[in-house]
Amino acid sequence: MPRSAPVFDIQSLAVHDGEGLRTLVFLQGCPLRCSWCSNPEGQAAGPQMRWHAAKCSGCLACRDACTRGAVMAEVRDGRTVPAIDRRLCEACRERACLERCPTGALALSGRAMTAEALFKILRQDIRLYWNTGGGVTFGGGEPLLHPDFVADIAGRLRAYGVGTVVETCGEWDWEAAAPALEAAERIYFDLKTLGPEKHRRFTGRPNETILANLKRLAETRPGKMIISLPVIPGLSDTLEHAREIGALLAGWGLRRARLLPYHRLGIGKYETLGRAYPHRSGDRDVPPALVVAMQDALISAGLTVTVDG
Repeated sequence: MPRSAPVFDIQSLAVHDGEGLRTLVFLQGCPLRCSWCSNPEGQAAGPQMRWHAAKCSGCLACRDACTRGAVMAEVRDGRTVPAIDRRLCEACRERACLERCPTGALALSGRAMTAEALFKILRQDIRLYWNTGGGVTFGGGEPLLHPDFVADIAGRLRAYGVGTVVETCGEWDWEAAAPALEAAERIYFDLKTLGPEKHRRFTGRPNETILANLKRLAETRPGKMIISLPVIPGLSDTLEHAREIGALLAGWGLRRARLLPYHRLGIGKYETLGRAYPHRSGDRDVPPALVVAMQDALISAGLTVTVDG
C-alpha cells in the first residue's frame, strides 16, 4: 500500500525553518502537550474540528445536520452560536455539519495524504527550491511519528537535488525514527529544559528519552543538527538556563543553535478547538535584552546562534 500520513497544513513560499524558499508540511500527532504550543490542532493523532467564531452566522445549520447530537446551541456575547461536544464530535466520521455550514466557520484540521499525493504538490515548486537553495521542512505535531512517510518524501526530493529539514521534539523510538533521521538533510531538535520534572510540568512528559536521543544524534549525526531553544516564560527564560544548555551542547560537540522567543501566534487556535490556552499564567513578553544576553552566553560556550522570530 502507498505510504500515507495525516497532514494538517501545507505552507508554501515560507522563508523560515530552513534556507531559501521552502514548503512547510505539518504532520498530525505529538507525544508532548507543551503549554505554549502554537499548533494545538496538530497534537491529536486524528483530525480536529475547529469552529471560527468570527465566521459564524449563528444559523445552527450544523446542529440540524449533526446525527450524533454533538452540536447544541448556546448564547455567547449576546448571540446564539453552536456549542460542540468534542467527545461526540471526534467519534463522528460523517462530518455532515461541514457540508451544511454556509460560512466556513466549521473546518476540519487534518487529512490523510499519500506520499505520492503530497509529492505532486511539492514537485510544483522544485524550480523555486533550486533557484533559492530552499527545500521542504516537516513539522507538526511530531513528524518522526511518521518516519517512513518522511523518508519516502525526502528520498523523492533528493532525486531532484532538494533537501529536507525535520523539526522534532525528540520524543520517539530511535529504531523507528531511523529512516527519517538518515534521509533528512538537516534536523532541528527542540531542547526545552534539562530538568525532567520541570519538563513534565510544562510538556506532560519527562525528558529522559529526548536527552538520550539528542546525545545519540550528537554522536552519530552532529553535522545535521541545529538545536532549537524556545525561550518560554517560567520555563527557560533565564541566563542560567542558557549557560547550562550551552555547556551541555558544547560538551556533546554540537555547535549550532537557534533561540525561539515566546510568541502568541497560536493562542487563537485554542478557542477554535474549544480549549483554554494552557500557558495563560505565563503569557508575558520576553525582554529583548534577555534574549541578547542568552545568545551571548551560548556564543561564549562556543556555539553559533541565531534568533528566530
